[in-house]
Amino acid sequence: MKHNDTVLIQQILSGNDDAFSTLVRKYQKQVHALAWQIIGDFHIAEEITQDAFLKAYMELKNLKEPQRFAGWLSVITRRRCFAWLRKKRMCTQSLEHLEESDSEQIEEAAYSEYVVEEKERTAAETQRDVVKKLLAKLQESERTVMTLHYFGEMTCAEIGEFLGVSANTIKSRLRRAQQRLQKHEPIIREALEHFKITPNLTDNIMREVSQTKPATPPASKPFVPWLFAASTVVVVLLMLGIGNSKYLTRFQQPYNFDADSEVKIDIVEAPIMANLALKPNLQKQLGSVNAENNDPIPEQQPKENLPLSKRTQEDGTFKHYSQWNLPKHAKARLGKGRITTMQFSPDGNQLALGSPIGIWLYDANTGKEFHLFPGPCGSLAFSPDGRYLVNGGGTRFYGGEFHVWDTTTFQRVQLDKTPPETVALRFDEDGKTLVSIESGQYKQSTIHSISTINLDTKHVEVKDAKKKFGPPLESGMLYTLLQDKIAIARDLREQKQIEIWDIETEKEIFTFNLKEPEDNMVGIGNFIRVITFSTDGRLLASGSQNSQIRLWDASTGEHLHTFQKRQEDMNDRNKTLQLVFSPNNKILACGNEDTTVQVWDVTTRDSLAVFEAHIGETTALAFSSDSSTLATASSDGTVLLWDIKTGDPLPMQITGHPSGVYTTAFSQDSSTLTSIASNIRPTSWDLTTLQKPNLNSESKFRIEGRRIGEGWSSFYAFSPDATKLASIHGNQVRLTDVQTGQELKIYYCTQKGSSSLAQKIIFSPDGKNIAVGANGIIHLWNLENDKYKKIYLLDPIKNRRIFDLIYPRPLDVTRLVFSPNGEIIVSGTEGGKVQMWHAETGTELCTLLEGEWFEEARKKKDGNIRKIRTKKHITGLVFSPDRDMLAVTLLFGKTYFFKCADQTQIEDIKVKRCDTLAFSPDDTLLISGLTAGKIELWDLTTREKLTTLDGHRNGLFQLAFSPDGKTMASRGGEGTILVWDWKEIRKSSPKEKNPLEQFKEKLNAITLASSERGLFAQVAEDIKNTKDKESYVDMLNQIIQDMSNKLSVQLNASLVLAEFYRENDMLEKAEELIQKTGFITEDKWLILGPFDNSNGSGYDKAFIPEDAAQVDTTAKYDSFNGKVSWQKCTDDTLNGYIHLGKDLDWCVAYAFATITSPDQREVQFRFDSDDQGKTWLNGVEVFAHTKSHSAAIDRYIIPVTLKQGKNSILVKVCDEEEGWGFYLRITDQNGQVFDDLKINRNVQN
Repeated sequence: MKHNDTVLIQQILSGNDDAFSTLVRKYQKQVHALAWQIIGDFHIAEEITQDAFLKAYMELKNLKEPQRFAGWLSVITRRRCFAWLRKKRMCTQSLEHLEESDSEQIEEAAYSEYVVEEKERTAAETQRDVVKKLLAKLQESERTVMTLHYFGEMTCAEIGEFLGVSANTIKSRLRRAQQRLQKHEPIIREALEHFKITPNLTDNIMREVSQTKPATPPASKPFVPWLFAASTVVVVLLMLGIGNSKYLTRFQQPYNFDADSEVKIDIVEAPIMANLALKPNLQKQLGSVNAENNDPIPEQQPKENLPLSKRTQEDGTFKHYSQWNLPKHAKARLGKGRITTMQFSPDGNQLALGSPIGIWLYDANTGKEFHLFPGPCGSLAFSPDGRYLVNGGGTRFYGGEFHVWDTTTFQRVQLDKTPPETVALRFDEDGKTLVSIESGQYKQSTIHSISTINLDTKHVEVKDAKKKFGPPLESGMLYTLLQDKIAIARDLREQKQIEIWDIETEKEIFTFNLKEPEDNMVGIGNFIRVITFSTDGRLLASGSQNSQIRLWDASTGEHLHTFQKRQEDMNDRNKTLQLVFSPNNKILACGNEDTTVQVWDVTTRDSLAVFEAHIGETTALAFSSDSSTLATASSDGTVLLWDIKTGDPLPMQITGHPSGVYTTAFSQDSSTLTSIASNIRPTSWDLTTLQKPNLNSESKFRIEGRRIGEGWSSFYAFSPDATKLASIHGNQVRLTDVQTGQELKIYYCTQKGSSSLAQKIIFSPDGKNIAVGANGIIHLWNLENDKYKKIYLLDPIKNRRIFDLIYPRPLDVTRLVFSPNGEIIVSGTEGGKVQMWHAETGTELCTLLEGEWFEEARKKKDGNIRKIRTKKHITGLVFSPDRDMLAVTLLFGKTYFFKCADQTQIEDIKVKRCDTLAFSPDDTLLISGLTAGKIELWDLTTREKLTTLDGHRNGLFQLAFSPDGKTMASRGGEGTILVWDWKEIRKSSPKEKNPLEQFKEKLNAITLASSERGLFAQVAEDIKNTKDKESYVDMLNQIIQDMSNKLSVQLNASLVLAEFYRENDMLEKAEELIQKTGFITEDKWLILGPFDNSNGSGYDKAFIPEDAAQVDTTAKYDSFNGKVSWQKCTDDTLNGYIHLGKDLDWCVAYAFATITSPDQREVQFRFDSDDQGKTWLNGVEVFAHTKSHSAAIDRYIIPVTLKQGKNSILVKVCDEEEGWGFYLRITDQNGQVFDDLKINRNVQN
């Protein structure tokens, strides 16, 4: 019988000691195994086991969660081990002396018996030593799991509960350990399983228990323990360097003699206690990464439970923060990513900064980074006790998942399911429950769901909220969340309003409209930019486009006050971007686009201060928990702390978070990389030490006229040797010395009426010329003789209509490049036009691409060319190093290659959504930087993609190689530069691997289901065309066997094989494989459509009776293409993905199928669609989603009940752009397919 720990503990506390002996017998092997692993001595571990159980018996009354006894017991065991280790170091006895003493006590008469026992003991000890040496090859976490599994005879689930770690993590560690010691694993297993602890260990423990009575809590509050506790707090604060009374008040909690409970030591739940036992002192943890570590038992701290600043490498050194959580093959990340959100920890010691890279944790006193939690972050929150840090996920620009991190172990908390990424999150008053809001994106801006996460039980409940909080809007919404209420700001064009909703009842409490203020500035609307609740929920503040900050009563909707900014700040560059109330609700802070931050007294309505130190717009604001300090983050990459009382900045400053990096360049010797970012100062990095050499220009670049709105520029270019910087300012080009910051020259544009050059600026390869691309014109300056010329892309007289266009602007120069010898310039435009020019004379040599926009304009003749919209503008232009080839890429099109000798076009590569291009130094590869932030490597001989590098978010705007060809740098849209080891990338290239390894590497690099489908479609085509069909079949079977952990690969490979068997008349094998996938395949569906989905209007419109259990296959329906009726699915590719149409956007289609079940049963529909989708079973809607994404296998799991007999399935898919289709599989609750479900073949009438 399995004994329940909770019941046993209740019996023990009631006086039944026999129940405790049951607990001892249940856990003694586990406790001994853990102690043995930590101490390393088998027999000492037995003593510690007795000690741990005795301690547990004494403290059992303090255990708050009896169901977590196992984890609690493991913490006590660890503590006793560490106490023993400390004691051992303080007083070490001579082993030789002990051996001599033992020998002297051996009596002559018992010598022969002693010899026999000694041989047995020596053999056992020798075996233990062998096992110990083998286990020493493992990491500590793996060593612990091996010992507990084999010696403690524990399952992975039991180990997880015992150590406070998820079972999946334990399985992973055990598997890694077994793989590392694959050859010796049987020896270890046999030895550990045969080690025996003392048979009477339980009796010894119970004998000690019988002589011990648990101490009862004292009735009074003794003075000495209180004095000891209070003095300890003071000492800790002094050790932390908190001597100033201003900061000391953050931590002081005066003793209350009327308190209900006395000062005592309490043992709480396992994860916290485990960390407390191992945690280094706070000053060292948060201080310099080079600080000496004097922790008495540092080797016992699991590396994964340390902050990144404390994790050592194999050589014993600490990693620089630029090397934390790097993608594969990257050597460093320069820059930490733009700041998206920010919050102080509840104790004020830490500051968390959200970025597209992840959440950076800083020491709030020193400004030193000490950890990075990976994963794009658009919203974050600390739990009230500071133990948990929640990452709500990224934005629609950065992607990312919802994560909960334990700040004591630095590990991710495993929830029973992952909540959707959120736009707003808030902890409930109990501090254990988290509420988050999921919002739709792009034409579906509304609340999609509300998630409730219980951090005690790790349970996640996701509640559908579509259409329950008002209609979706194309223009977007703003949200702010309180425990029980949510405020929604809507821009309804004609009217702006803020709504307050009750989350629980889903009822609107009230709405208040924003009327246009009488003193509104001309040309500036009152679009709502930001809203926020006060922490007590009584007030709501809103900031608008017109610089107005308004205060509202959150209970009644009454407008209380309008805060006015300074008169000099009332301009069209001063939009309100950030608003935050102090925790005491007495102060309101406002961050502006013009770099200033203003704070007001909420009670008196007086302005307290205006902070002016940043040179970029405000990106985040956060108050400390005591409301005395305000942290301000800016697009210039800095975070400053301000004393609210005095208005003075505090010494601590955080840097390295620019919102964007504008350009970068290698030095001639390849040792240094120089960049300029939104802090408008050049930064150079030593690529060997990852340190920043001092530049004299660092301080000189922050000068008057370089602030936003005052000559600000985001168009820069370094000279080839990285010694000069050219920048565009209005109709000027400024040339600056990078080392000194001295302005060398200003060049003026002579174009009439030109106030801004814009678009693109480059140096010639020899650094003697500068070219600037503007609206239809290339401006050229010779830096040696100051000669200036203009090149018109089109005749301005004949094409005046095009030059006068404001939007679209087809002549805007999006890319500009010199040939390697500097003799040729190539320009690419917004309209897709690519032209080649002679750099010296400015004459046009040829037009390589006419451009989609210009082709459409020619067709319209006298039509309105302002209505022409194209997406295929030029995003990449690059010459090969040998000057033989030019590559041109379009955003939504292909990459074209032209021979430079005769400008003839050669074979192209289809690379979608590409932002930039580069050739490898040896001219064998094309490197493409994608809008999604990935880097693709293409073989120029085979035109095949070799691999994909992942690391950036939201765009990739520059790829550059060092002059020695050993390093590649990539500049991303999130404000970082990744430095890649090109040698390692080439070494891992699948070019030299066999076809199977190449194919598997391609599969592992794929992130989109559509790409995986395409890869398998190519395999299916190859099987048809090759004579060696057997090799392809063997390869697919091997892939199914080797990649069992990747479901989509298994399914796609099985379907390709099934298609092969079908075409070769092996129908039974084909049907058997199809049945094993669980898919309703293409030939079983009827399709109806297309219908109109303009602006997403088709999602809620029923084009047919959607709730009918059976469709009328004879009926005809009105479509924008005329009458349509049910037709057999025309998709003839067997891959589980049901294609609904090609070359169609913004359409709706239905799919219908039937299945026969031999009985009533619970099943799962595993479904996803591109884009929005709904599913009905027997006329009842069972699922709907409003996401816009490519379909993935098994993304949504829908539990449904099939009735006995025939069941009908109706699917509706609403397409936006590009792909259009869906997946649907049927499995049991464990994901296993059925072998007795019959998929019927429907026939259209």
